Order: sequence, then C-alpha cells, then structure tokens
Amino acid sequence: MRLGIRKKIFLGFLIICFILLLSGIAAIFEMNRLQRSVSGILSRKVETVIALHNIEATMVEQVNFLLYSLHDDPSREELAAKTDKINGYMETICNDNLTDNDSLALAGLAHRLIHFEAMLKGHPYLWDNDYAVRRTWYADSLYPVFFDIRQEISLLINKANTDMEATSAEIESGFYRSNIPAVIAIIIGIVLVLLFNYFVNHYFISPLLRISKGARKYLDNRIKYQVEVEHNDELGALNEAVKELIEEHQTTAAKP
Repeated sequence: MRLGIRKKIFLGFLIICFILLLSGIAAIFEMNRLQRSVSGILSRKVETVIALHNIEATMVEQVNFLLYSLHDDPSREELAAKTDKINGYMETICNDNLTDNDSLALAGLAHRLIHFEAMLKGHPYLWDNDYAVRRTWYADSLYPVFFDIRQEISLLINKANTDMEATSAEIESGFYRSNIPAVIAIIIGIVLVLLFNYFVNHYFISPLLRISKGARKYLDNRIKYQVEVEHNDELGALNEAVKELIEEHQTTAAKP
C-alpha cells in the first residue's frame, strides 16, 4: 500500500496523539477512583468523630444535670431527651460502612451506653432516699461509668484521627501513583517526538536536500546527477522528474 508524504506525517502525529490520549485517560481514571475511595473513607471518619464528640457532650450535660439536681427531683423528660440524642448519634455511626475493628469497638461503647442508660432510668427510685444516698450513688456508681465511657470515646476519637492521618498519607501516595501514567505519557511523547523527528529528517528532509544538492551540482558544474531515492512516493516521483529534466537538458544541450 502506497502512503504519500502527507499521509505518513499525519499518521505519525495520530499515533503520538493516541498514545498521549490513552495515558491521559488512565491518569484521570486513577485520580477519580482514588478520590471517590478516599473521600468516602474520610467522610465516614469525620462523621464518626463528630458523632462521638456529640455523644460525649450530651453525656456531660446529663451528668452535670444530675449533679445539680441532687437536692431536687430532676426532669425525667429532659434526661430521656438527652438519651434519645445519644441513641441517634450512635445510629449515625452504626449506619456507616465500618471496618470489623471499628464495629467491635463501637459495640463495646454501645454496651456501656446501654448500662449507663439503665442506671439513669433507675434514678427516680434513688430520689426517694435522702441526699447522702443520692450523692453516694452519683459518686460511686454513675460517675465511674461515665468516666470509663469518656475514656473509651477519647480512644475511639484518637483512633479515628490516626486512621484519617493514614488515609491522608494514602492520598499523598495515591496522588503520586496516579501521576505515573501522566509522567509515562510525557516520556513516551518525548521519545515519539524524537523518533518522529528522525523519521521526518531521514525519509523526507534528507532526500530533498540530496535532490537539491545534486541538481545544483549539475547546474553549476555540469556534474552528472546521480541521486537515488529509495521511496515509492512523492519524493521518488520528484527525483525521477528531476532526472528526466536533466537528461532532457543534456540532450538539448548536446544538439548543435
């Protein structure tokens, strides 16, 4: 199949563009995949940390409310409303796609919260006793459970923060990894441009220069035109046409 000069050059550019396009698509695909994966993980971790902070803050409100109410009968409705808020925060956490380790840790927290809630539900019977009994129950029973839960929440928050730091490191690593196709595309593009430059010079520029130099030698010094172009394209046709013109000129010049 005969390819002309224009088609050869165009085909070379098409090959380069196609390879660069494939590399660019691969880089974009990797970046989007990484972004979706990491964004989901970070979003769940942030929601978990916020919910844990809200649980801790609501429990502090409950405990302080009971402390200030040791001399009076506290509002059962207010305590129940705060308990419902805590349960809602726990549902928010449990609805996320958690790892097995996170699920086990949160299961332990949920068990402690159920125990804490049961203790709060028993407070109306304690308030039938005197202030000393209430204070002893608060200091020896309720507050230690509350303290243990706060400690566990702090550990979970620290673990979530550590996981987010690890995820951030994964983002950085993934960013460099996703750039590899782009870097490869650039390197391949440079190599292809150099090869294409060699191809253009070897197959097009050099023959044209030899044809021009051979014709100039004949015109200036009547040196025999001996340029050979091994191409079955426009360059080969041009060389043959120059040969014919020179031979015709020689024939004409030889006539008296």
